[in-house]
Amino acid sequence: MKQEVLLIAPLFDGSGYSETGINILTNLYKLGKYKIQLEHYHNYNLKVDLPDEKISIINETFSNKIDRSKAISIQISAPFEWKRYCGKNIGYGMFETDRIPKEWVPACNGMDAIIVPSDFNKGTFSKRDISKPIYVVPNGINHDIMKRETPSFEIFRDKKYNILSVGTFQYRKGWDILFSSYLKTFKDIDKVRLIVKPFVDSTDSGDTQINNLKNMVNDLRSRFNSYKPEICLIRSYLPDHKLARLYRSANLFVLPTFGESWGYPAFEAAACKVPLVITGWSAPAEYLNNDMANHIKYSMIGLDSKYMSFHPSFVAAGNDGDHMWARPDEDHLSSMLLDFYRGSKIPLIKVDRAYKFVQKYKWENSVNKISDIIDNLVKN
Repeated sequence: MKQEVLLIAPLFDGSGYSETGINILTNLYKLGKYKIQLEHYHNYNLKVDLPDEKISIINETFSNKIDRSKAISIQISAPFEWKRYCGKNIGYGMFETDRIPKEWVPACNGMDAIIVPSDFNKGTFSKRDISKPIYVVPNGINHDIMKRETPSFEIFRDKKYNILSVGTFQYRKGWDILFSSYLKTFKDIDKVRLIVKPFVDSTDSGDTQINNLKNMVNDLRSRFNSYKPEICLIRSYLPDHKLARLYRSANLFVLPTFGESWGYPAFEAAACKVPLVITGWSAPAEYLNNDMANHIKYSMIGLDSKYMSFHPSFVAAGNDGDHMWARPDEDHLSSMLLDFYRGSKIPLIKVDRAYKFVQKYKWENSVNKISDIIDNLVKN
């Protein structure tokens, strides 16, 4: 008889949790060892372009019914949402500062096991009084898409130097630092282009986020008298194969983040052989070290109020008063951007090392480790 599993994940909200949830679901299903009942959160404001195979698995598992008293739950969400749904329960979680919010501790200790995607995050959980085992299971990337010999976008094939940044619209991604460094550095140069792909939904909220980005850019252009360098904001949804084309359009990928638990775009850019400039702290720097990426210097700072407004987890962290994370050094980023634009040779060996390194991060490997954790819980 197959072990029954309740999988709870937000599959359609465009977040890292969503990407993780879809891939854990489909690869657990392919193992053939488990009867899975899916519970997922809908967000139809985002267009999701999934392969038919994944849609079929989602539909089948969503209609399954299991005996929860004998099942194991895997809950892929922020820990404040974790509950004891089944006989045994696994929480998959993450956080981007140097420790988790204090209010998460009871929910964490209510699990039988906790999974995080990086040693960095094992440290953030371990700084609180967590009594349950914490397992590090690295995420995977979509190699079928990223390895495909996909051409760059034709509109970006002029002679401009393309700098790319991809991520959700949150201040912790360092958008203000990126725009400021870029516009100050290239104020009198028109042969450079910053391409920004934020993940926003199709509602008025998404429109507001894009307008906020545009206003930020306009304010900085005025402040620095910087009107020559081009900035391209990509508002529309891009399915994976088009996202791969976007990466292949870039001369340089930049992620000036304050903190990441994994950092999908950095791994995806590496898989497309794009040189990396990333903050030298948290999970991306843990995996993509100085031998593979160019690290931005940083200083450790406490949470600012503007970082607390977009998610309940950061409100809780702000109330704790003891969280720290990394603020990228704007001047160092500026000097790196200018050096690379001027033709300072990016060590191609770094690009090659990063490309080879990320090849081992496959979802089937990740899910095999999760399967081992499930099996150990069943035995014990």
